[in-house]
Amino acid sequence: MFSRGRSSIALCLSCGVLTALLAALCSPALAAASAALAPGGRPSLAFEPNQGQADPAVKFLARGRGYGLFLTPTETLLVLVPQDRGGLSGRRPGAVAAPMPPPRIVRMRLEGADANSRLVGVDQRTGRSHYLVGQPGQWRRDVPTFARVHYAGVYPGVSLEFYGTERQLEYDFVVAPGGDPHAVVMAFEGAEALRLDTDGDLVITTPAGELRLGRPLIYQEVDGGRRPVEGGYVLDGARVRFWVAAWDASRPLVIDPVLGYSTYLGGTSTDLGFGVVLDQAGNAYITGSTISSDFPVTPGALDPVRTGVTDVFVSKIDPTGTTLLYSTFLGGSGDDVGNAIAVDSAGNAYVAGNTTSNNFPVVGAFQSTTRGGNEAFVAKLAPNGSSLVYSTYLGSNGNDFAFGIAVDGAGHAYVTGSTDVPSFPNNNAVVCSGVKRTGADAFVVKLDATGATVSYCAFIGGAGTDTGNAIAADFAGNVWVAGSTTSTDLPVLGAIQPGLGGRTDGFVGKLDATGALVYLTYLGGTGDDEALAIAVDSLGNAYVTGSTTSANFPTTAPLQAALAGGSDAFVAKLNVAGNALVFSTYLGGTGNDIGNAIGVHPTQFTVYVAGSTGSADFPLVAALQGRLAGGLDAFVTKLTAAGTGLVYSTFLGGSGNDAALALAVDPDGAVVVAGQTASTDFPVSAPLRGFRGLVDAFVTQMADTSIIQFTATSYQVGENERGATISVQRTGDTSVPGTVHFSTSDGTATAGTDYTAVSGTLTFVPHQIVATFTVPITDDGLCDGNQTVNLSLTDPTGGSVLGVRQQATLTIVETRPCIQFGAPTFSVNERTATVVATITATRTGSTTATATVAFATSDGTATAGTNYTATSGTLTFAPGQSSRTFTVPVLNDRAATGPLTVNLALSGPSGASLGSPSTAVLTIVDLEPTVAFASAGFTVRESTPSVVITVRRSGTATIPFLVDFAAGPGGTAVAGVNYAARSGTLTFAAGVLARTFTVPILNDNAATGPLTVNLALSNPRCPTPAPAGACGASLGSQSTAVLTIRDSQPILAFFGSPYNSSEFGFVTLSVRRPSDTGATPATVAYTTVDGTASAGRDYVAKSGVLIFQPGVFVVNFTVQIIPNTRDDGDRSFTVVLSSPTGATLGSPSTATVVIHNDDRGGVVQFAVTSFSVKGCAASPCANAVLTLKRLSGGASGVSVDFATADGTASGASDYFPAAGTATFAASQLTQTILIPLRVEGGGQPAKNFFVILSNPQGGASLGTQIRATVNISATP
Repeated sequence: MFSRGRSSIALCLSCGVLTALLAALCSPALAAASAALAPGGRPSLAFEPNQGQADPAVKFLARGRGYGLFLTPTETLLVLVPQDRGGLSGRRPGAVAAPMPPPRIVRMRLEGADANSRLVGVDQRTGRSHYLVGQPGQWRRDVPTFARVHYAGVYPGVSLEFYGTERQLEYDFVVAPGGDPHAVVMAFEGAEALRLDTDGDLVITTPAGELRLGRPLIYQEVDGGRRPVEGGYVLDGARVRFWVAAWDASRPLVIDPVLGYSTYLGGTSTDLGFGVVLDQAGNAYITGSTISSDFPVTPGALDPVRTGVTDVFVSKIDPTGTTLLYSTFLGGSGDDVGNAIAVDSAGNAYVAGNTTSNNFPVVGAFQSTTRGGNEAFVAKLAPNGSSLVYSTYLGSNGNDFAFGIAVDGAGHAYVTGSTDVPSFPNNNAVVCSGVKRTGADAFVVKLDATGATVSYCAFIGGAGTDTGNAIAADFAGNVWVAGSTTSTDLPVLGAIQPGLGGRTDGFVGKLDATGALVYLTYLGGTGDDEALAIAVDSLGNAYVTGSTTSANFPTTAPLQAALAGGSDAFVAKLNVAGNALVFSTYLGGTGNDIGNAIGVHPTQFTVYVAGSTGSADFPLVAALQGRLAGGLDAFVTKLTAAGTGLVYSTFLGGSGNDAALALAVDPDGAVVVAGQTASTDFPVSAPLRGFRGLVDAFVTQMADTSIIQFTATSYQVGENERGATISVQRTGDTSVPGTVHFSTSDGTATAGTDYTAVSGTLTFVPHQIVATFTVPITDDGLCDGNQTVNLSLTDPTGGSVLGVRQQATLTIVETRPCIQFGAPTFSVNERTATVVATITATRTGSTTATATVAFATSDGTATAGTNYTATSGTLTFAPGQSSRTFTVPVLNDRAATGPLTVNLALSGPSGASLGSPSTAVLTIVDLEPTVAFASAGFTVRESTPSVVITVRRSGTATIPFLVDFAAGPGGTAVAGVNYAARSGTLTFAAGVLARTFTVPILNDNAATGPLTVNLALSNPRCPTPAPAGACGASLGSQSTAVLTIRDSQPILAFFGSPYNSSEFGFVTLSVRRPSDTGATPATVAYTTVDGTASAGRDYVAKSGVLIFQPGVFVVNFTVQIIPNTRDDGDRSFTVVLSSPTGATLGSPSTATVVIHNDDRGGVVQFAVTSFSVKGCAASPCANAVLTLKRLSGGASGVSVDFATADGTASGASDYFPAAGTATFAASQLTQTILIPLRVEGGGQPAKNFFVILSNPQGGASLGTQIRATVNISATP
């Protein structure tokens, strides 16, 4: 979902004289005299006509920060003024500064250009310039300024435009129909050298440094969309030309610099982006820290002003990266940092971090005051970012830090970090499981959806220093945590690595939904290793990245087998049980590299990693940026699902230091990366902000495939129109053909009555970006209001995937005059004095004439005279009026009645028809309090003497009431055996928000499994005698709850069923018992049982007895799988537990083992995506040799079709086009394709063409590498 370049109506060659040098030369004293802002937030360049302030040959001039620009009909002069760096040069304070070097001049001459070409200013601005230099007769006043300068007819059929910002100059060559882009010839004077880098950028070396012209993006506007055209720069000695592949000469052609979705985010000081997450619609949420008082905030922000020295920021950006949906400060008078962010399905954002503020904003808090030192915090922001749902401290009287946060499907928040005090959290308000050791320990805390209750807390640590750096959660509330440790005595469980390998190791752990430890393992070698980020796929495999200095870091099937530099990033995948590495690899070059963030595609399981690198030789594939631009750059890498290959890997940065600190992956495979940059030339595209300060946050989106989706999520059409045109767009790689299926379905509109249902296939030819279909509309003659049609896209082809906008809504807008209520429901709060509810009726469609309608109220559950005053009358809509109101007086009955309803009705319209809804309901909200349990569920261990149950009030706090409670009867527990039944009355005096009662727990010393007790509230009422004023309450939604008594007796059960196995080796099964029931020995028998798999044919039958010694919680055993070469599908068998001693059987006591068939036709793809062949100057010519490989099976013969496609090379002159079928025999795993080259002759530039795979046969499927580039080298 990239946003590339600007909207244009012509073919345009646009080149950015880039920021690498201009930013380095910036001087505030040379800023242009204009307050206008470019789209990215920087001041746009001001062009002045020469009215005597420059040499007469100059027609227009402009001044940027650190340069001057002078335009004549045939050449452009760029005067570069070096910057006084203000102490950033590296000299010690007080040292004598070197003299400022003189300005440098670079001339760009347009050879063969029309010397009579007319220069015209375009888009005049409000600002003017004044030159009061010398004698008054030499002064020049009121010189106008323009945003652009247009050269008309600089070459036949070719025009030229200059524009830009103070830090970046750009110019476009616009080629009209019939014009020739090859006529453009640029010669540079004052340049020491010209060269093309690996990205296709033109690099101009000058005595002042390097100028860079970004590789052009060439396109034509076709049917409202951009059709890309292949092309670039060509060096001709000291001259530069453009080469352009075949284009439609009847249409304008545009050549424009390549820009991606990327933006700065910050103010004039230091801003750091630490966390990013995406919601279901593709909106990005970013958090971090800022000391910029002018950090961008939006209207209605939660906190528009920075309160302390450092504040948290939270920003939300739309899916296109072009709109800041909300942005706000968050903090108190101290230092506040947002370290991590999560989002739920409703769009609520959850932020975790740390604060030293004693006035950090708290709402509905678990801990409302700071306990001292650094305090962790958790805050939940509403979807519009304007309010806090809750916000709480989370700490102790020591130092507490929150570094990671995740959210489950119920809105529970899971936080990890570190604490150095055993009274965490909130001075033992909740007792944490595990043992708090010396130094700092990691913690995992679960907050309920209200933020007021900690559901569980767990310490993870030993005698050293332990920190939880990152956390992930699944929908059901299982959590995975990654961190670093110096402890030799972590409480490992089911570990891959049972002990500390070096000075510092990473650790990875999993907790179940109750907070019990499932597994915990060290991960590291003999050096220093840190696990900094974690992600989890839908199967429960964990993915971890971080940094390592260990030459013996544990690797499995590594992409990079050895440490390459002082420190490397690593990427590791742990299996579901956490007891084996699926893959583990180094990732880095000869410098220092750190993996800070990791994500996984939700269905393809490809892995995304981002971090920082100082390695010029960092491993690259299909790089967006092919070189290290500064001392430290961000990197973004995508690995295959097997972890054995790179899909792409790229630098991302400018001439300063840059680091990626967080990433998020959307369902389309696009990745959004956030971090920090000190580079004024960080790669941006249509940025929300320009570089403003010392260090800015950045947000960048990347994608590596073609994405098809609707151009919008909603469309509108009038009911009186014949049809609605729906547009579908394709972005990313559009060089190959593709299709997508579209269809309609009923929303509130009905097919055949309101519209005609349509379905079909849209076809995109190569380079086509937009396609459309039409939905016919039927005027049903009814006043039935606006109605909706559902639009869907499915089944993309051509290597495309569906974007987030694969569903859209078409609204059929009612056009005839209709009167209806503005909403089906209205509400008003009952107050001590009479209030009125305002009811709105709306008129849609034509409003040109006068219209009237009658209105009336009637009793629902409310009673006229007691709860409200009955009212009726007539509303009159004057011409042009679309909305009218009436009021309903509401009376306070001073009783806790709960919500009451009043019926509303419209009737007797004149000059219009009744629309929908013509009836509505007014709800009178009772302000008397409600009472409910604090949670829907409470849990206690059977060995605990009693459990405290909390009951809370909501609503008005000043009204007293009584409420009855009961623990039992009901549930699976037995009163008198498992617990003591309790009942009674709780008294809520005015101002009391919560009361408790206690349920005694009885230990039956039997292995019964978990038992439940039903809890109930009843009979809320006024105290006796009734006090003066209001009293009483009503029951809230949680008037019942369940108390679960967890059995203290040991239970044995399988962990991880079903188990998956290939057709060879062994499958490992695990049996476990709860970690708090392991003080005594236990045994259990097991045996295998045939299913669709047969013992002796598919696996080796096995039975035995597992022994649990005291302190042992998990016992593993293996079953051998028998290899075969038969294509006999997936099979399964079961393993059954029986005859336990010292324990009882839990669930599941039967596990299923699935043997996955690996003898199908396999997956066919190119071995690599790029092949090279020597260009042919004279016969004989070499063949391009492309290798195919077959993965994941090869028992049968298969085939795949292939075909060539032109790139910059032409099948008519550079190679022989080919199309055919590549065939693999049974057991054959590789095959080759030969493409003959043609004789090109000498002096030909490097070129390329493509080979594309399709139509697999024989049971094979296509892999990810189905398109290969053949690079033909230049001929001498």
